Amino acid sequence: MDKEVKVRIFRYDSGESWYQDYEVRYTPPVTVLDLLRIISQEQDPCLAFRSSCGMGKCGSCALSVDGKPVLSCQEVLKGDEILIEPLPNFPVIKDLIVARDRYEERIVSFFEGRPTFPLMPPRPPDDPTWPECIECLVCDGTCPVVAESPDLFYGPAYLMSIPGLDPQISQPQLKSLTIQNYLCIACQNCDTNCPAAVKPGHNIEVNRGEIEKVRHHSIWERALRRWIFHGLFPHPRRLGALGSLLRLYQRSLKGLLHRVGAISLLPSPLDAMEALLPPLPGRFFPASFHHQPAEGERRGVVTLFPGCIMNILYSPINWATMRVLAKNGYETVVPAGEVCCGAPHMAVGEVDIAKALARRNLDILSAVEAEALITNCAACGAMLKGYGELLEDDQVYAGKASAFSRKVRDISEFLAVNLSSPLGELRKRVTYHDACHLVHAQGIADQPRQLLRSIPGLEFIELKGSDRCCGSGGVYNITHGDISERVLMRKVDNIAATGAEAVVTSNPGCLMQLRYGLRKAKIEMEVLHLVEILEQAYKLKGSRN
Repeated sequence: MDKEVKVRIFRYDSGESWYQDYEVRYTPPVTVLDLLRIISQEQDPCLAFRSSCGMGKCGSCALSVDGKPVLSCQEVLKGDEILIEPLPNFPVIKDLIVARDRYEERIVSFFEGRPTFPLMPPRPPDDPTWPECIECLVCDGTCPVVAESPDLFYGPAYLMSIPGLDPQISQPQLKSLTIQNYLCIACQNCDTNCPAAVKPGHNIEVNRGEIEKVRHHSIWERALRRWIFHGLFPHPRRLGALGSLLRLYQRSLKGLLHRVGAISLLPSPLDAMEALLPPLPGRFFPASFHHQPAEGERRGVVTLFPGCIMNILYSPINWATMRVLAKNGYETVVPAGEVCCGAPHMAVGEVDIAKALARRNLDILSAVEAEALITNCAACGAMLKGYGELLEDDQVYAGKASAFSRKVRDISEFLAVNLSSPLGELRKRVTYHDACHLVHAQGIADQPRQLLRSIPGLEFIELKGSDRCCGSGGVYNITHGDISERVLMRKVDNIAATGAEAVVTSNPGCLMQLRYGLRKAKIEMEVLHLVEILEQAYKLKGSRN
């Protein structure tokens, strides 16, 4: 049976742009590319768009459908209305055709005219399903850094098309490769949207380890990296001591330094860190064994991974997580000796120490008899779920790591199927920001929304571009502050447009970044972790019983 669809298409010609509407009858199923061909043949032969193989192999037909970059030959038409626009982040030549010259010229420039070959390992001869980049540039079209700094960051597609550590690579090439690699914010948005399932973002982060093996660091850089990644993060008590010093600074020196203007004398990275730092809690989560019994009938036992940043900056969220789990009948055990998950180390190419930390956590956490390991930090969750891949070549730990990773659950993922205790009525307008390491690295998007919608009285408002990075990116907001702030303020504008009273998220980096951005924009709005708003609802339930 024939159907009718209303189509709105972006048009551009000779410096002028507009949107044009069409009504098209078609016989399903059809792809977006089929639809464009129908319009071109039956209504508007001047409509310009790219197509070639029509089988998702050449990548030429990439464009945006209802705000999402796709291959038009693979996107099946759904619904009664559709918006078709050019691939974002590229100059438009005509209508839906964008200029690819920037990408191609940069590749030629890097190789000084020599042929290119992919950074990814070649397809194994016995694995026909091995993903290969089709150069559709959808990854560049979804990249928040390319959107804000296209002249500075060449994009994921560029990094996927140049060699990592080819013996012929020159020092200028290595320097260029290093700069470009670390301009990636590691949001993995490109992984979610890659039609060829190549996972460029993941591969870029993995390749940092290879780059760091041959990259030259100054003596000061080596000393700083060793102090942070070897001397600090692997040691919870040292992190706690640092947290105590920061808390002392906030309560005794911060006001004075701001009043006399001395804060402006700090180096820019320290100034950025000081501006982002939230008020530190009165007590941190203990590094020793901790236990939270279930309330009412016990349904099971889980383990909580407290994390580093969550433990020091947002330890009340760890306590709240255990209380919410207890409300739903789960006993929580936190064994002594857990260390950093290794995510900060992977982000800067310190792969060996990330593996060492993973082994230590596996020894401690695998000894606990629990049905799930719960995380409330999206970055920690993504890293813990990746232990199986990280240690797949380790003859001793590979099996243990794989089994462990299968037990890791984000708190929203766990509660979405195990929420049993009724929530109290919470009259609040709320929107939700998807943490990159939750939505892109773990594929978790529906569960937090499901939990928010389960709260009686709560009005949930969907956020435009909710899965777009807020600019935190681990320490990206410190190392690349200008770009990070541009990414952030686009997010803040979208949050403000919702008219919500609170924005909810699931990662400590996002909590810090969003609070900083809203404060900078002079917008009064709560920024809450998902667990915090669930506990608010439980407290209201208890107060009305």
